Amino acid sequence: MARTVMQEIEYQKINKENYLTYDELANILKVSKYTLRNWVSECRFKAGRDYIKLGPHKKSILLFKKDILKRVNKIILSWEKKRSNKK
Repeated sequence: MARTVMQEIEYQKINKENYLTYDELANILKVSKYTLRNWVSECRFKAGRDYIKLGPHKKSILLFKKDILKRVNKIILSWEKKRSNKK
């Protein structure tokens, strides 16, 4: 996906060492990028705490904070608990 000039400027300003892309996080979690996008659209991750958005709404780039790796097990367990409570 091509970035706009503003997105590129914002991307250069942040410390890339502290963030993961969709591809990187999907590989770590061993899920597809599509699954990861669905989780974001279902609000399973919180904006600001788990990820940041760069750019306008429809053409934004999401970067996940590396801190999310410490909480992944806790996040997934909470999803499973909610799912089991619905049954």
